Formats: sequence, C-alpha cells, structure tokens
Amino acid sequence: SMASPDPVEHARASCLMRTFVVEAARLDRQRHEQPDDERMERARHYLGERKHAAMSLDDVAAKVGMGLENFRKTFKRRYGIPPHAYRLRRRVEHAAAMLREGELSVAEIAETLGYHDAFAFSKQFKRVTGVSPSLFHR
Repeated sequence: SMASPDPVEHARASCLMRTFVVEAARLDRQRHEQPDDERMERARHYLGERKHAAMSLDDVAAKVGMGLENFRKTFKRRYGIPPHAYRLRRRVEHAAAMLREGELSVAEIAETLGYHDAFAFSKQFKRVTGVSPSLFHR
C-alpha cells in the first residue's frame, strides 16, 4: 500500500498547480487579446520613433507585455533583424534627417536620440554610414 501524502507537501503541490493554471490562463488570454503581430508593430513604433529613442529594449519588451528574450526572438522572426539593429538603423535615419535639416549640432542630435555622448553617437553613425556625422553634415 502507498503511504498517505504529507499534508504540507500536498498543499504545496496544490498551490503550485493552481498558480501554474492561473498563469497559463493569463498568458493564453494575453495571446488572444493581443496577437504577436500587433505587439511587434507597437514594438517597432517604440524602437523607431525619435521621441522613444532613449527607451531600453527591456522597457520596449515590457510595454508590449513580453519578456526580453521572447521579445528579441519574436521581433527577429517577424522582421528578419534583431530589435537593437532595427533601432540603430532608425536612429541613423533620424540622425541623417536631422543633420540635413542643419538646425542642431552633432552633440544636440546625439542627446535627442538618447546617446550618452556625442562621441558614442559619432562612432556608431560612422560605423553604419561610413562617414562621420560632421562630414555628413557638410
């Protein structure tokens, strides 16, 4: 005959199971309420808009209700490019447009686009475009 289960273990297992079921139901509801493509479009908006330039990938993932790793994988699967690379591409596009407008200095553009300093911005801009922002500016 089997020994009767320990009441404490039984309660713990029951509680874990209930937590699991509730979490599974929540995730399922979330998936139906907000399909991945809609969430990815919102993420793309956050990553691509100038006003959200300083938002971290963690923040973007949280805004669309996903964990960071799942967000990265889903974004790359949908758009063929990782979210950080997409954001970089968009930042450089914004920077190029701002440089063409010619109203802001390189340092001001760097700040507007969420860079810590003009040097980091210049280095990244040159790596992507092949020319420095000051040269592009001329």
